[in-house]
Amino acid sequence: MVITTSNPLATKRIKMRIAREIIKKAEWLFKKVLEGDDSNDTKFGDKFHLLSCIAEFIQNALDAAQKGVKQVLIKIRTVNVKFEVFEKAFLTDEFKKFYTSSNAYDRGVDFDGKDILCLVLEDYNTTGITGDPSVYKSKIDGENNNIHVFNNEIGGNRKVSDANKGGSEGEGKQTFCYASDISSFFYYTLREDGTDFFMGINYCGTFDFAGDTIKPLSHFGNIVKPQDQNGRNFTIPINKADEIKKLKSIFQIDRTKPGTSIIIPYINRKISFAKIKERVCNRYRVPIFRGQVSVQIQKEIIDEKNISEIYKNNYCKSENEKKMCVEFFDFVKKIDANNYIEYQIGITPGDTRNISKNSNDEKIRSDYNKGEILKFKIPVEIKKYKIVDDRKTNEVELINSFFNIYAKKFSEMSEQFKWCDTIRGNMPIVNTRVKSSTHYLTDIQEEEMRLLAKTGETANHTRIKKDHFKYRSRYKEGSQEDVIDFINYAFTTFGNYFVLDNEDLDHSTTLDLCQVIADSEIEKQKYALLNKKGDSEEDEEEDTIKVKLPPIPTKLKAYRAREINNEKFKGWEAKGIKYDKQKIDELEKVADTYIDAAEKTLKQEGLAEDTKNEIKENILKAKRRKDDYSLFKKKNYTFYPIKIRLTAAFDDGSSNPYEYYEKPDFDFNNKKQFKYNIKGDLNLSKHDENKIVLEGASENFEFSVTGFGNDCEEKVLINHQWEAM
Repeated sequence: MVITTSNPLATKRIKMRIAREIIKKAEWLFKKVLEGDDSNDTKFGDKFHLLSCIAEFIQNALDAAQKGVKQVLIKIRTVNVKFEVFEKAFLTDEFKKFYTSSNAYDRGVDFDGKDILCLVLEDYNTTGITGDPSVYKSKIDGENNNIHVFNNEIGGNRKVSDANKGGSEGEGKQTFCYASDISSFFYYTLREDGTDFFMGINYCGTFDFAGDTIKPLSHFGNIVKPQDQNGRNFTIPINKADEIKKLKSIFQIDRTKPGTSIIIPYINRKISFAKIKERVCNRYRVPIFRGQVSVQIQKEIIDEKNISEIYKNNYCKSENEKKMCVEFFDFVKKIDANNYIEYQIGITPGDTRNISKNSNDEKIRSDYNKGEILKFKIPVEIKKYKIVDDRKTNEVELINSFFNIYAKKFSEMSEQFKWCDTIRGNMPIVNTRVKSSTHYLTDIQEEEMRLLAKTGETANHTRIKKDHFKYRSRYKEGSQEDVIDFINYAFTTFGNYFVLDNEDLDHSTTLDLCQVIADSEIEKQKYALLNKKGDSEEDEEEDTIKVKLPPIPTKLKAYRAREINNEKFKGWEAKGIKYDKQKIDELEKVADTYIDAAEKTLKQEGLAEDTKNEIKENILKAKRRKDDYSLFKKKNYTFYPIKIRLTAAFDDGSSNPYEYYEKPDFDFNNKKQFKYNIKGDLNLSKHDENKIVLEGASENFEFSVTGFGNDCEEKVLINHQWEAM
């Protein structure tokens, strides 16, 4: 996400230069999609987690660090705002009119007069959001106009060429909307030159209102006229001192030093201080320990002095893990003190999952087994297109770069833990972590190598895709795949290398092929959601016609399925459905009732043409249902035996995330991570990589798979289909 620059020259050049004519003050502006416009709706819920706002804010703060500052300070708190105060300032008629008509209104917020809980995120030792909001341009004098980009752009690549910045796609600000039950946030920013601004941003997605399509982003601020003859009204932040003073007082903001405060009203109740603390510690453990950032959550400060103790006492389940936790932070401390033995290895093109033999192999394994910290400098040849006059050429330049991987054997080998991190600059890439018996740190600090890794990162920076589309315009096609593949698999690759020819126990081979269990915790919550009245099934259909008609008959299913997503477990579950003659007879009556009523309705006068067409379509649908029921009877009231195929992937925002699955994401054959609960007439015939195959002999079965951890920031997509056997 682009919000700042720490370049002082750029800050001087980007200054207020346009006096805008204000039409309305402190109002929301919802814009229509005009002919030829792109709605630019990126659907943030497909990419981000509720707690992604915390990581996004911390990374923005690190990007915005003042020159020469060693440590950025983050403060996180909540504030309650009286409804009448919030309503008077922000819940304008314009907001309510559009918001209640939008896709975001289904979050179920009622403007019921109760106090409003707001999450406040503040950074210090930072520059604030630089640039000139009155200039409706992404760049001024060749420099990024960051405040304009932050206010108005989504999905851009303004920071993609800057190795020193965390993000690149400009989508991160949506995480603040995602965390709000009214899909809105406000910001107050104070810059180093003393100028300050206040603004609100709302995301409702593209929706229709009064015959118009409305753009997904709306803004709270001063609505101004365009200077362009063909332009249209837009919103700039509020900058009058007396107005800002009133707005700051609502959220109890009293900052006097440069930085930015993000206010998220109607904070989603699933976000708690305990979860925020866990996310901060788990994701940013290395940057915190290195003193790059400290975080104050309410009154508790988490910094380089106590992160090890906090992590050990709060997030380690066994004594062995507590011991490994302390060892991990000591491991990082010694790395930063240059206390290691250094070796150099290369990446074998086309065989990046194995480390090539060399003359030092025996010495390396000996040092590893002695518990020494080993540093491996990995040379990389980057093939990058030359840029001339800000334009890409077809000429490729070869750039010699490198990154480092550090390793140290656990002192206690009886358990495996994810004490291994990948860091680009100060950006943690958390989904490369794997359970092992070794401390690892992949440290990507050289500028060109940081840029190469950054180019392939997904929107929430949890993983690097070796074939990310952004590589095509900057690097020779496919030239990055070997090194990115090596980074993604590095910890597993080194694990295999270290245990070769030694007698260390390989714990992953001692388990049964598959743990088929009846987990007591799963039993407690099994299918409770499925049996609720009003349960919304994933492919149920509703009659949307604005005339009174009976319900449309339902589609028959071989099984009922849904995701498991609670505090302890994330996964997928299914239960067979049995239809008997009585149930099918009832459904046939529903179909007949609908058809009769719909055909009578069609004879009424005054029906709109689109209503008639929809009724006709639904009559055809009801008749198809009757055909299905008839065929089902001929099959003796059963779909079985059947084969169910599951395919899973992390939702990275791409059009086909299943295509981008890679084994480091997860592996259903990982016996320690995934647990399978099977009851009745069902067999698990395959569980490998991201695929599961089930064979059901009858409707009498229950099945669940759990194992996607709560530390997973990307949504898990599960596609399931069945076929008759």
